[in-house]
Amino acid sequence: MAAMTTGGPSQAALQRRFNLLSHRQSNHCALRPQDVSALASSRRLQGACCTAMVYEHYVKQIRGLTAYRSIPQIPRDPYDISVAQAKELLGYDRSIQLTPSEKGASRRAMKPANTARAAASAGAGARSGASPNI
Repeated sequence: MAAMTTGGPSQAALQRRFNLLSHRQSNHCALRPQDVSALASSRRLQGACCTAMVYEHYVKQIRGLTAYRSIPQIPRDPYDISVAQAKELLGYDRSIQLTPSEKGASRRAMKPANTARAAASAGAGARSGASPNI
């Protein structure tokens, strides 16, 4: 990662990374765990999956993630993740068992993300004539 300040990457570093990552498309919404497993661990998943990246949102996410820098499982940049880390994170899906209460909390937390993804997919499908991939 580029030069870091106490609050995370500098503004110039963020702009350079955004300029690079906003044009990368090695990640996509229909990417399945088995697809990730087939990728070389030395590769990276870069860019946004469904919609174009927005610089202001990118900066907010990166700045927000600096609070969790001490937790190695949390990516420093959600738009630039090593395949090795993605494989590790996907492994948690098989190894972590949630209680019914935790499952409910997880569903509630994911609802806004799923709603946004569905809206983005529907818009992209309408523009391209393709069916939305949800």
